[in-house]
Amino acid sequence: MFGEDLFPPPPSSAKEIVASFRRFVAALPDQPEWSDSHWSAQADLLGVTDITYSHIGRVEAIDRTVAEVGEYVGERGSRLPELEAENRSFLPYSPALFDRAAYEAYRGWTEPDSKAFGYEPLAYVEGEPDDRWHATVEANIPAIRMVVEQNQRFLDLWHLLTPVTEPSRRVVRAQSSPHVLPARARVASPFRRRQPASITARLVVAAIALVTVFVLLPEVLGDRPHDPRPSGWPAAIENQ
Repeated sequence: MFGEDLFPPPPSSAKEIVASFRRFVAALPDQPEWSDSHWSAQADLLGVTDITYSHIGRVEAIDRTVAEVGEYVGERGSRLPELEAENRSFLPYSPALFDRAAYEAYRGWTEPDSKAFGYEPLAYVEGEPDDRWHATVEANIPAIRMVVEQNQRFLDLWHLLTPVTEPSRRVVRAQSSPHVLPARARVASPFRRRQPASITARLVVAAIALVTVFVLLPEVLGDRPHDPRPSGWPAAIENQ
């Protein structure tokens, strides 16, 4: 759906992560169908050319945004909850993550934000991430693999619960005679659609999938995604 052919398998080294990151970023400008809020230009998501905002927050000045939003909701009888650091990345940033191709792709991809918000583009740094970066990432590889595999289970569950509404993409092998289609090809017409399952059947499938994702697979793999401190959590993370 979003270029899964470029999505790498769970990494086994820091070098694999660098290579996969560069390959993915470099491919983004040539794949507009991959548009996704995680890496889309913020200016486009906010619609700054069509909407006038009284305040646009910046992460590097988050206290100002918290104060303004807190005042706004306070005037309306509510209270802004405390902001907590969640979904932290296991991967520290390094300017050397970009090779030349990935850097040029990044510049083009983020140009709307640079113009809309006045950000200067990052300077290109030739070379590779330093030893400290590699050591940190290598220590976090088990945790990264755990997150990747857990998210893959969610994707599998989503596929199970999503009815097939697109034409089939099955490929029929060519025969010696181009005018005769095999019986199997006539049955598996590319325009056939699967009939939607009944509500009961879909609920049963959902229940089985949930048990598989949250009970059976975690037991086999040695972690429990619903546990805030899963058994597979590496001790190295706790010491950072």
